[in-house]
Amino acid sequence: MIRPSSLRIYILACLIISSFRLGANIPTIEISKVSDILSMRSHMIGHLEDLDFSLDIGDVYHNSDAFEAVRANRIYGSYPAAHWLAIDVAGKKEMLSDIFIEIANAHIADYQLWIYKDTALVHHTRQGDNYNFDNRAVAHNFFIHRLPNIDGPLRIIFRVDQEGQETNFPISFYRNAQFVKHTLRYKIIHGLVIGLFLITTIITFSLYFVNGYKYFLYEVITSLASVVYVLSEEGYGLMFFWPNHPYLNGYSRPLSVGIVVVFSLLFTLDFIDLRRAAARFMRAAKVLIVIYVAYWLFAHPIDLLNLRTPVNIGSIISFFLCLTIFISIYTALIALWAWVKLKSTDGMIVFLIFLATVTSLVIRLLALQGVGPSSEWVLHTGFITRAIHVPLLGGYIIYTAIKAFQRSRDEKISLLEERSDRSKAFIERIDTERQRISMALHDSAGSILTGIQNNLRMFSEDVRDVTDNDHYQESLRLTGQLQEEIRHISNDLLPSSIVKLGLRSEIKRILSTLESTYELSTTLETNDQVDIDIDRKTIFHLYYIVRESLDNIVKYAEASSVLIQYYVYDDEINLLIEDDGIGFDTQEVLQRGGNGLRNMELRIGWLQGELDIYSDQGTSISINIPLKEV
Repeated sequence: MIRPSSLRIYILACLIISSFRLGANIPTIEISKVSDILSMRSHMIGHLEDLDFSLDIGDVYHNSDAFEAVRANRIYGSYPAAHWLAIDVAGKKEMLSDIFIEIANAHIADYQLWIYKDTALVHHTRQGDNYNFDNRAVAHNFFIHRLPNIDGPLRIIFRVDQEGQETNFPISFYRNAQFVKHTLRYKIIHGLVIGLFLITTIITFSLYFVNGYKYFLYEVITSLASVVYVLSEEGYGLMFFWPNHPYLNGYSRPLSVGIVVVFSLLFTLDFIDLRRAAARFMRAAKVLIVIYVAYWLFAHPIDLLNLRTPVNIGSIISFFLCLTIFISIYTALIALWAWVKLKSTDGMIVFLIFLATVTSLVIRLLALQGVGPSSEWVLHTGFITRAIHVPLLGGYIIYTAIKAFQRSRDEKISLLEERSDRSKAFIERIDTERQRISMALHDSAGSILTGIQNNLRMFSEDVRDVTDNDHYQESLRLTGQLQEEIRHISNDLLPSSIVKLGLRSEIKRILSTLESTYELSTTLETNDQVDIDIDRKTIFHLYYIVRESLDNIVKYAEASSVLIQYYVYDDEINLLIEDDGIGFDTQEVLQRGGNGLRNMELRIGWLQGELDIYSDQGTSISINIPLKEV
């Protein structure tokens, strides 16, 4: 386990490192993709720093000796200054006119470009993040310029004003075909990543409506803020969403980053099982969020107190980044604590995902300091960071939701199977009890009544004139009636003829009884296939289904006719029961707890059969039961 003192030292060290002001010697200006048709000093550029903003283009152009030849990779620190850059190129006009200049930073506040042929000015433009998108020379998310269609040598001069903010000015030269290929590659990558963001967000949002867990909503907000950040960072915000409101660029990136950081913290607290420590972490998180949001409102980016000036804006942004890094570290440490202390798999995954994003930021930081390679990928670390974080974290919580759904489904299936087994056992006990009662009535009670009748007859032979006695005759009649009633009850509980003659003969007997007892016309249609060899449980279940159906017809259907089709085949049994009664609402019967219909469904389910009920004007019950091969 990590000791608290070690954690404090680690956090303090991170804060100190993150608060360093990057000076003018840290590399970020890059000249790359230099075509072999250009003649220029490789990786060298003329640089002039104007701290009091006193120079104009005339002063600069006619004072070439003031430029310092420096290595191409540089950054300009967070202090007010105008930076002049000079590049000399040579070539034929058909070659030069095929060259594009790309400023691969979507957030240069204000810059001007002059192109001279000898002493003649051939092109001048002013662009930047402070101006409407319609003012750009080329409709592109970065700043693009094309060399004029004239012979060289040409002198290219830039004046960059970042209004006190730290900046880099990466310049790339491309041939026309190279530029198109380069642009299409990045547009495809951006589209795929943002599409993946949105797909992940839609799925996560759907899961929030299904499960109602807050962490799904937190991740949705984080993903959407990440989309806004990526679009803003890569220049698409001003290009598509607020082309005539460039001041929104000053809010979009820091505000979207802040939303990502806050809701990542809330997500981590809600997603990871922190047990008793949750309240402690939550209290600290609330304090951090209040401080962070207050800084949004009153300093950066919203600046309600109007504190920012070109002199202090670098410090204000640096402190904002310190708060952002501190909350990010706190979030990662919560996940690490849950992983180490609680052995939480969720904590491990969340920490590793945060570690991946921190690693990409470290790579970017090292590249800015000249340690390790600097490439186009490194220049787009913010985009790459979100491209790593959002799909991985969103994919993981979608995976956990699917696993939770599967566990819930399996538990429900297990519970239903358990209930089905209990119902089956209960009904089987009822069936067994019916058989026992039927046999008891038939064998015991029936035998006793037969003995009483025989004794009464023997008594009549011994006692003269007893046969003319009304009480004697009534007793004999009631005894015979009781014997017949017991026979009927025994037969209803478990007809002995089923075992001997099959279900078909029993259906005939039941229908015959219905016709003689009620004003009901009955029809039985069947084939000649023998059914006495069918499994006894199957026959008994079908018998009780037929009895339940016919009892319901007599009680509720108000029918005048009944049709039963009973067909036995080698591989299945088809049973159809129809009546011309008033019908019923099957869903309503099931909802109010119709045991008869529910028991029918259960019996058919145990036989792995299919039940289809249609009821409107009349009712049709269709049952198909597969027969196992012997």
